[in-house]
Amino acid sequence: MSAFLKLASVGFLLISSLGCGEPGRLQVEIQIPLIEQDATDRAWRNVTLDSLHYLPGDDSMMLYLPGSVLKGPGKNVYVGDYGDMSVKAFDSLGRHITTYGQGMGSAPGEVQQMGNLGTIKDSVVFVYDSMNRRLTYFRPDGSLLTIDEPEYRFKRMVVTNSGRKYWLIPSDYRYREFFVTSSKADTLTFGRLLDENLHVRNKYLIPGDLRTYGEDVLFVPDLYPALIRYNSDGEVKYARRTIGAVGFEPPEEMVEQNGMRWPGPPLNYSMFVNEDQVVVLVRDNKDPRVKMIADYYDAESGNYNESVKLPDGLFLLLTDERAYEYRDTVVVVHRLLHR
Repeated sequence: MSAFLKLASVGFLLISSLGCGEPGRLQVEIQIPLIEQDATDRAWRNVTLDSLHYLPGDDSMMLYLPGSVLKGPGKNVYVGDYGDMSVKAFDSLGRHITTYGQGMGSAPGEVQQMGNLGTIKDSVVFVYDSMNRRLTYFRPDGSLLTIDEPEYRFKRMVVTNSGRKYWLIPSDYRYREFFVTSSKADTLTFGRLLDENLHVRNKYLIPGDLRTYGEDVLFVPDLYPALIRYNSDGEVKYARRTIGAVGFEPPEEMVEQNGMRWPGPPLNYSMFVNEDQVVVLVRDNKDPRVKMIADYYDAESGNYNESVKLPDGLFLLLTDERAYEYRDTVVVVHRLLHR
């Protein structure tokens, strides 16, 4: 059985064998024109990492399962702890400031299963509870602000400073759009699927990372070398092919014991926005000594700027001056030293 999916306004066409036949390499093709980068090869910037401290920086509290790091005001950061379903804020020295979330559970302020989390202006923190299907907002002091039950089950949600929300929807058989944007009473869906096989779940075919840039949204698909910017009307501001696309091969399918098939390791792991700069973390298929590469782009135009090779490790956040690396029950904070 094959699923033929055409994403009209986003412009993806993915063809993937599901359910029967031999596993193979996913065939991925983007139908809308992608503007090539002026550069054909990466421009390397020499950077070394100098370990500064750990999060947490003292013994007064601990992290159980840190899984994400978000920028906060100044040099503060928020760490999503999936061990106790909370978000913990730390200052630039690693000292604990505030905890958002009142433990694991279904009561107001509690989180059963932490999914997407993020921040809004004035340091409001939101957490999506995928088990209870609700958004919980916390004030800067950690107290409960409000609870919202969104209409859409989503993979990621980001919020602009004006309050506009962008949703990346899993797009199973109930939904025919990949993106929704809303602001008060204004709701718009875009990325409509023209899908002949609505019973085929496709939420694993077009995952990706979503970030705001002003009132616009940036999207990088996990399985294809592209960086796309949309405005609040769902219009494509630019669609750029990312650097390193020459020789790109889609990942091979992975088959589990029960016969379920999944896309293999992603090409793009995550994306960060630092002011007018976009950082895309990608895996290196050519150099076995380098596990990850950070590619830097201009957020306004999507133009490629430079790249940095990262040592073996799982990096949860890269800023202009810091790199945050996951290690078991701590997050190592590195300083980026330019050589």
